[in-house]
Amino acid sequence: MVAWAEIIGAPDKRRRYRSARGKGGLVRIGWDETLEIAAAAHVHTLPEYGPDRIAGFSPIPAMSMASHAVGAR
Repeated sequence: MVAWAEIIGAPDKRRRYRSARGKGGLVRIGWDETLEIAAAAHVHTLPEYGPDRIAGFSPIPAMSMASHAVGAR
């Protein structure tokens, strides 16, 4: 959580992180690191923006959280 908050909290680091996304510079990582990054982002978001920003429900499969969040920031 602290590492994620450090990236998101510092304007220069946040700008570098966001500008690097979508450029095809993917790095293969394992599931442990992947889950750690996702969990850190969720743990940071919860107290910062509230639980409604990380949880939701839709009876329509195409509007599931996974499908919907692909294009959302």
